[in-house]
Amino acid sequence: TTSTTSTTSTTSTTSTTSTTSTTPSKSTKNDGKLVATCFKTLEEQGDAKVEEYLRFFLSEGTPSSSVAAPLTPVCLQMVKEIFVRFAGSEDGVLTLDDFDKLQMVCVGEPFGDESFAEILDTYKDNVKTITRQVRVPATKKADGDDNEMEVESTGFGGGTSEQQQQQQQVTGLTIEGFITMWSKQCQCHDPTETWNEFINLGYDLHMQKNHYPKLEDALAAVFPTNDVDNLRGIDLMSLDQEIVKLADSLFSNIPELKSPLQLEHSQIMPLTNPLEFSQVDCRILRLRFEIIKQFNSSLLKSLPLINLEGHGMLSKYMFFCRSLIFHSVKMEFFDTILDKTSVQTPQPKVAINRLQMADKSEQRDPKQQITTDWILSNTSFGVAFSQLRHANPEGFRQKKPTGTEPHFSLLVDFPGENVEGEAGPYRQFFTDISKELQSELLSLFVPCPNAQDKHGANRDKFVCTPSSNSRLHMKMYRFIGQLMGMAIRTGVMLTLDLPSFVWNPLVGVPNTLYDLKEIDHSFCFGVLEFLNGCTKEEFDTALGEEKFQVTLSDMTHRVLVPGGDKIALTFQNKAEYYALAQKARLEESKDQVNAIRQGLADVIPLPLLNLCTPEDLEVSVCGKPTIDIKLLKRHTEYAGVTANSPHVIYFWQVLQSFDQDQRRAFIRFAWAQERLPADDMAFVRRNTRMLIKPYTGTANPDKAFPKADTCFFNLMLPEYTTPSILRTQLLTAIYTDADSMNADNPQDDDSATNLRQPPGGFARFDYL
Repeated sequence: TTSTTSTTSTTSTTSTTSTTSTTPSKSTKNDGKLVATCFKTLEEQGDAKVEEYLRFFLSEGTPSSSVAAPLTPVCLQMVKEIFVRFAGSEDGVLTLDDFDKLQMVCVGEPFGDESFAEILDTYKDNVKTITRQVRVPATKKADGDDNEMEVESTGFGGGTSEQQQQQQQVTGLTIEGFITMWSKQCQCHDPTETWNEFINLGYDLHMQKNHYPKLEDALAAVFPTNDVDNLRGIDLMSLDQEIVKLADSLFSNIPELKSPLQLEHSQIMPLTNPLEFSQVDCRILRLRFEIIKQFNSSLLKSLPLINLEGHGMLSKYMFFCRSLIFHSVKMEFFDTILDKTSVQTPQPKVAINRLQMADKSEQRDPKQQITTDWILSNTSFGVAFSQLRHANPEGFRQKKPTGTEPHFSLLVDFPGENVEGEAGPYRQFFTDISKELQSELLSLFVPCPNAQDKHGANRDKFVCTPSSNSRLHMKMYRFIGQLMGMAIRTGVMLTLDLPSFVWNPLVGVPNTLYDLKEIDHSFCFGVLEFLNGCTKEEFDTALGEEKFQVTLSDMTHRVLVPGGDKIALTFQNKAEYYALAQKARLEESKDQVNAIRQGLADVIPLPLLNLCTPEDLEVSVCGKPTIDIKLLKRHTEYAGVTANSPHVIYFWQVLQSFDQDQRRAFIRFAWAQERLPADDMAFVRRNTRMLIKPYTGTANPDKAFPKADTCFFNLMLPEYTTPSILRTQLLTAIYTDADSMNADNPQDDDSATNLRQPPGGFARFDYL
């Protein structure tokens, strides 16, 4: 009933909205009369329109036709499912008992002998007699009595029921007759009554199985046995995790909702990915979603009472079930804890002369080896590390200001650059560091082996450098963890492309062979899998003089046992090598990840990570890698212009046509970041919005370039006359001096003609 009401209400609202939005101006009397006439007609014919709409999904014919029209494909499939449910199979028949059971579910009363006889007479060409197994009560003799007594089934949970199978001749309606019967009903009868019968049978307005009519069936789905065919072989924990991901995705695309807890079960549709879950009954998905929703609802009140760093049963249970907690529920709890653990102290300061560093980088000989001293004085990361390494990390936990004031952990100064405000340099600081950490300048991260080999998944991912294990390196990794903590607290993005191999241990999840395969396909399949299944002949042919050592992600070697570089790998000791090599690779960056985790603990309470999945932590630190234009548009405000201004409409059309690289370049130009907050709640939580303002400058707007206040996420957009001109000027602006804060310094539009143009059809380049 809830599903029907909400769907009908939504349809009605949508219809009304679309009608009113096209209402002509009141200044035109004729148009006004026409609209009034339309509304009057709609009001008079309302019931007929609704019936027409409902019948549209049932039958492909019209009520006036004397010939039974075929059912719609979706309705036909539903009718077949109903037949199989009561007849046992498509080859079976519906007997009087079957029709009685069907009618009891549909309308609450039995079908009756007369009605059944009429059905058999009407569809006599589709009536047949078959032999089928039927269950009859078994008989027992009472103690000391020769009379037989029947032992009735007590039903679900009512004790032992004893029945026996018998073969009987039964006559009934075939599936062809059943389809014809429903075709006539869907075409000619009141569609509202027909829909009510389908809903009582457990279907929704999408003609998906919506619920279980019987409690016994619902309980069997919650606690499945081997009798539940479409759950056989299914990992229920993995299934529930996919349902949570689906709910989080649905919630992020419906801005009117404040939480996934407001989703209706009818919005959960069959899963298409991964393939193993595609055959799971939609009723099971919705039932399990309802249970997950109740679990999350209860969790909102109980989370503050749970000791997340304890070792008791409840804390372990929460650790195990964290993937079943909606992301928004976690973040609501996170925000409360982060606010309670924040401080009001003078903010640490860091000054980075980016212009001077750029000049030194241009003068450096590319063949010159990069030393630690050079890194500490000529990279944003190195300079910040040098200035903050002895700072009290408590200062990084700055209290969030009230209102719309920006929130940041550090005061960042770029000497020599024309900057207004403090938020822009703060965000640009994190953007610069993100690039450096994944460049050849620093030796803290390296491309994963799949990226080096250009084979397998995650070719764009980086992993910790196993050989960067000096005392100074460990302090640098800890500083990276502190930066991650600042990103979580202040909502700035540290855009690192790291695989689950790195995120897993940060939240206490051990890496598995699957995670290793995701970064080093060649090692897992070319070495481990070969050793696990090879014969002696294959071993001798494929392997040469291999030793008891393994190659790590940075191409360095690690001996597996003392003196392993001199111990030969043989067919006899390959099992020992397999175990040691796998362990070494899974733990190759254990020290580095532990240092990052210590840095995180300096800024955020570490027990919070026990609630995080690896994906939760990645989104909180890095945001989502894809730029969602619809999400940005929902959080855009206008001052001096409107969303219906022609050049603003052009702007959104052009931005929607951009690929992801171009979208990231625009966000970097306008906001000094490359990613947006992950969802609507993240925008609200971080007080983030884009503001489009009028452009003030040259008299010819088509020759002007957009300007941005990165500190405030403001865009000054000229009134371009065509989308193509807007696209050209916008691309030139976002790819010209994109990383310099000098873009905040107003310049004359005449000087724009001297701007260095991006070569190769706006190919990406950076310069200062």
